[in-house]
Amino acid sequence: MSDTNRTAVCHDADDGSGDLIVEIPPEVLEAMGLWLGDKLNLELVGKDLVLTPIRDSSQGS
Repeated sequence: MSDTNRTAVCHDADDGSGDLIVEIPPEVLEAMGLWLGDKLNLELVGKDLVLTPIRDSSQGS
C-alpha cells in the first residue's frame, strides 16, 4: 500500500482506561495485511496519528 492519508473515526473506549478505539476500514486493513487483534504502533507526527503494524518476528513475513 502506498503512503496515503486517510481519515478515521476515533472513539473513547468509555471504560475509564483512556484508551482510544480507531475504526479502520476493511480495505485499509486488507491493504496493510492486518487482521482483527493485530497490534499497532501509534505515533503522533505533527497533527497526524501514524499507525504502523507491530510484526512479531516469529510470524515471518
